[in-house]
Amino acid sequence: MLQLFRKIVIYILKYYSNEYKMCGRGYIMSRKKDYVFKSVDALQAVVNVINDASKALNDKERTIKESAIPEALAGALGAGIGGVGSFIALYGLGTVGLSAVGITTGLATAGGLIGGGMVAGIFVLAAPVAALAGIGVFTASQLKN
Repeated sequence: MLQLFRKIVIYILKYYSNEYKMCGRGYIMSRKKDYVFKSVDALQAVVNVINDASKALNDKERTIKESAIPEALAGALGAGIGGVGSFIALYGLGTVGLSAVGITTGLATAGGLIGGGMVAGIFVLAAPVAALAGIGVFTASQLKN
C-alpha cells in the first residue's frame, strides 16, 4: 500500500514539473505558478511524512520520540482527540442526534454557551480541535528540545 502511495506521489511530481501540461481531453492546465507546490523541493514535507510512515509500519517498537516529525504527529493526535470530543459534544447537545435538526440545535446550543447562535457554535466546537493540536505541537517541541 505504501509503495503505491509513493508511486502516486512520484507521478504527481513528474506530472506537475512542466509549465504547461495537456491532460484529459486536450485541456491545458494552468501555469506552474498556480500550483500549490511550485517545485519538487516544496514537497519535501510530504516525502518526510511518507518516509516516517514507512519506518513506523516496519518497526512496531517505534515511538513518537524517535520520529523525524514529532510535532506534526503530536499536532495530528491532538486535533484528532479534539475532533472526537467536538463530535461527541455536537451529538450530545443536539435534540435528535445527527439529523439536520440535531446538528442545528447542537450548534445553536454550543453557540449559546458564549451568547451566540449556530455560527458561534461552529467556533465553539472547533476550539477544542485547534487548542489540542496546539498543545500537542507545543508539548512535542518542548520534549524534543
